[in-house]
Amino acid sequence: MNIQLAVKEGKIWMIEVNPRASRTVPFVSKAVGWSLAGVAARCMAGEKLLSLRGVSELRSSSNKCYCVKEAVFPFAKFPGADITLTPEMKSTGEVMAFGHDAATAYYKSQIAAGSPLPRPDKGGIVLSVRNEDKEDVVRLARKLYSFGYEIWATRGTSTSLWKAGIESNALYRIPLGSPNTLDLIRLGKIKWIVNTREDGESAAHDSLKIRSAAVLAGIPVTTTLAGFAEATLGIVAMSRSGDAEPISLQEWHNKGRIDS
Repeated sequence: MNIQLAVKEGKIWMIEVNPRASRTVPFVSKAVGWSLAGVAARCMAGEKLLSLRGVSELRSSSNKCYCVKEAVFPFAKFPGADITLTPEMKSTGEVMAFGHDAATAYYKSQIAAGSPLPRPDKGGIVLSVRNEDKEDVVRLARKLYSFGYEIWATRGTSTSLWKAGIESNALYRIPLGSPNTLDLIRLGKIKWIVNTREDGESAAHDSLKIRSAAVLAGIPVTTTLAGFAEATLGIVAMSRSGDAEPISLQEWHNKGRIDS
């Protein structure tokens, strides 16, 4: 079943439920290394599940992994479009990434989707978040600062960082002067923007300008605290393992069978 949900003010709303398998079954089949559609058809024809070749092998495999599916969006082809996601379908494709932990898989998925997260020596990061996110952002920014990232932040966020002992460069909001995030994008000083939307017409207008300019410049933009947290964990994981080389599905699953 394909279920679409929306969460608002602590309540979960079900938008629709479809008995479909066009996306989920191929994804899971690639993740486990055997065709679920083929297995289902043979079971429907009367064969026993555990008698099928590959099932017992899957159950005993030591190749434990995480698989992440990331959407690919066409925003670069639509200058000025707001990249904030809504219940509407906006993606034009998707990618799949594997990792021995969730953070590594997420990091790889960003590379595959065309929004690779920068290394510490490849440019700075802009942090502009709403007040309720600041405490968590400070905790995550501390990890990035320890890796040597240059951090820029709007004044409220920058003040919170300095109070926590994290050096950052303060930025003005766009209507208030320079330097602001648009200036840094034009100068090529930043390679990642974390921007969670604040309430208010002015803040929303600024966010739209920043996100649109970032898309045109090929700069990845993270718009949720959860996404920023997973991205930070991915950077930490990759700094330890360096395991970002692409391999085929066959190589991945054969490696697991050899290891087991």
